[in-house]
Amino acid sequence: LAEVNAVLDAAQGDLDTWGQLEHLISGLQHDSQSVRYSTLAALKGFMLQEKALMSELFKATSADTQGRRSRLVRALLKCCEADARTPLMAKISLRCAECLGIIGAVDASLVSSGGEIARKVHPPLSLKELPAALVGENLVRVLRTATTLEALDAATYAIQQLLQVYAPTGENGDPEVFAGLEDDVREVVRPLLSSKYVLKSLKPPEELPSPIFGGSGLSYRRWLLAWSKQLVSKVPEDHQLKPLFQACQGVLRHDMPTMQRILPYLTIAVVSHGSEEARARVHEEIESVLTQGPLQVEGLNSGEGVYSEQPARRGPSGRGGLGSSTSASDPTDGASMAELCMQTVFMLLDTLEAFVRCQSQAAMAAMRGHLRRSAATPAATKMGEVDAVRKLLAAIPAKVLATAALHCGAHARALMHLETFVRGSEWAGVQGCGDVARYGRNPASFRSLGKIREGEDLSLMVGAYVALEEPDGLGGLVKLRADEDGTDQKLVAERAGRWADALALYEQDLQEGARPRSAAAEGQQTGADPVSPDQRGYMRCLLNTGHLQALKTHVDGLLSHELVLPNRAELAAYGASAAWRLGEWDSLETYVKEAS
Repeated sequence: LAEVNAVLDAAQGDLDTWGQLEHLISGLQHDSQSVRYSTLAALKGFMLQEKALMSELFKATSADTQGRRSRLVRALLKCCEADARTPLMAKISLRCAECLGIIGAVDASLVSSGGEIARKVHPPLSLKELPAALVGENLVRVLRTATTLEALDAATYAIQQLLQVYAPTGENGDPEVFAGLEDDVREVVRPLLSSKYVLKSLKPPEELPSPIFGGSGLSYRRWLLAWSKQLVSKVPEDHQLKPLFQACQGVLRHDMPTMQRILPYLTIAVVSHGSEEARARVHEEIESVLTQGPLQVEGLNSGEGVYSEQPARRGPSGRGGLGSSTSASDPTDGASMAELCMQTVFMLLDTLEAFVRCQSQAAMAAMRGHLRRSAATPAATKMGEVDAVRKLLAAIPAKVLATAALHCGAHARALMHLETFVRGSEWAGVQGCGDVARYGRNPASFRSLGKIREGEDLSLMVGAYVALEEPDGLGGLVKLRADEDGTDQKLVAERAGRWADALALYEQDLQEGARPRSAAAEGQQTGADPVSPDQRGYMRCLLNTGHLQALKTHVDGLLSHELVLPNRAELAAYGASAAWRLGEWDSLETYVKEAS
């Protein structure tokens, strides 16, 4: 390999250190997992060798440096996505974690998303555009990066079927679908125009239980694959996209982006052309994810509810506060699996809404243009699909959507659905609202509005405002309670940054109804009784007001009586935060050992 290394060194000889970094960032975005894996190893060595350059990269404020910094972080995060089921993917994720660990904690304001992090929602493509998009953006990528013969055969067969079924020949002898493909993609797929690959055997579709979500031992990938196969089996045989779905079934096992891409098309086909039983199954699966998913997240996050006073993204204990989401890196974690399933359902619903909106706008434009079509025209058929999809979307309660969004970290979405639920529910007719026809369905539009009764709906809205850290909205919302208590006052004070006021409220509550510690001191405490919210809030306020020595003394006093290990670990985390800021390294080491 000496000669090969010499050639590579000669090729990179003209690149300076910044150029080498740009070259590595480009390698992280390669389709091949092997290339990304090798690039990550080279990047790790580069960062360890060029420490001064990496320090400058994350300190400088120039536009060029900020662009490189953002591209590097985005490329590393993108590499962590498990796009294909291969043994190499786990090693890639581990190397990504090592590189991110070398970078360390980075201020989020120093890294711009560039509009690439957020997924854009596009309406589904037409029948003419979909095959070309699947071939050019998904199937060819799988074909090029396949690491197993099974994945290679599945991608080859899928491309062959799509070209032969959905690609009529144009005037120049090439399929019309070629017009939407890049030149390099055409060269890859051209031999498949005349290939004769066939399936050796086609197993009959397995009848799966409904709903699929909630089955024992199902990971996110297995759930999505099982649901996709169930939807394929429910698409009518005479549907135009049935051959496409059948051809791609083999690829679905190996490529998650392909599954996520065709899921909206499967849903539209089943909902608009399937049987009543198939439509009911689609609705049942979606509602199962949205109703059982939050329960799984709550149950596996130490039983913490959504409406919690634990600090969000700023507490020292490391435990997620309100609206925090667990890591999705472990596919065996039930809470992570539930969150991923809920996020997939939300992406599906967004795409369906975009489909309804796009087709409705096209229909309105046709009406304004005085275009007359008979009931049997494709436009009328398309509106039938729109009506079926709109019916599915309307059948999902807004409160269910809000609860699921709140549990998977989509707080703004949760607030949107909660407001929709409130304006359409009986809140519009609460006592004192008077004439709904006159004042509308917004309770705040009536000046003499009475206090809204305490209930789960109001608590969900308070939880959404707490997660969004909106002190003004939270302060106005708690005024609608029939009985405003100290908990609301503490929440408003904390979110508004009035830590001294919150500290006084916590001190008062602790003095009036502090949790007795005598049983724990005598060793009679048997259950894992959690640290009380008042104790946790009191320590949080001491930390944020800078009373570090007082916090340390308070933690030491609680630790001297606490015997339950989880509680001791949580208390030690607060003490470690205070010791770190005070520079008391011996105490910090003691707290760290206690927390671990």
